[in-house]
Amino acid sequence: MPTSDNLETTENSTDRDIRIILADAQPVVCLGLKALLSPYRDFRVVATVNSLEQLIALSATQKPDLLVLEPAFPGTAFATALQTIRREFPRCGVLVFTETYQEFMVLEAIRLGVQGFLTKQASPAAIVSAVRTVADGQHYLDPVVTSKVTGQVGRYPERRRNNHRYLTPREKAVLELLAEGHCTRAISESLAISERTVKYHITALLQKMHARNRVEAVSRAIAEGLIGA
Repeated sequence: MPTSDNLETTENSTDRDIRIILADAQPVVCLGLKALLSPYRDFRVVATVNSLEQLIALSATQKPDLLVLEPAFPGTAFATALQTIRREFPRCGVLVFTETYQEFMVLEAIRLGVQGFLTKQASPAAIVSAVRTVADGQHYLDPVVTSKVTGQVGRYPERRRNNHRYLTPREKAVLELLAEGHCTRAISESLAISERTVKYHITALLQKMHARNRVEAVSRAIAEGLIGA
């Protein structure tokens, strides 16, 4: 159970819409994230926790909209932590904020339904953007992670050529922007098309790729070589 020594809960603000719990085994990380996010009126950091047990306990009482967490809790496997969180709080958005991002971890997080994956090397602006994107029900994949995973795909050039056929040029352009971490509005502005058209293309490419969400589509595109290194 949470203790006052390593747990902080804030309830002194009432004008923010997005309830956030920050979770990391290192308290200084939580403090830094809280300092970064608290000035935004639509962000309400309701708790900071330093263990998986604390996270589960506080999520049950605080009813967060978003968990920003480092799943590498001491004594708990990465996948086990994410499985527990997704099972206990299936409707809560999850943004992984981690120091370690091997390819298998990214793909496993996506498979478990995590909406966002961000590295601790991200800039403050990128962190805020990722938090807002996932809180809005969209998906976010750190471009650094995308680049790292994509770099492993170059060993399969023949497979890459064969799989380019079933996406239209516009769908591929949308997919590449998704891989760079852009939201629907940003893609709309980049391609000079309406947000409704962007959503149409996303729906089409999800169906063609048999993906449940945007992040899964990006991960499959990386694995199948649809996105170039």
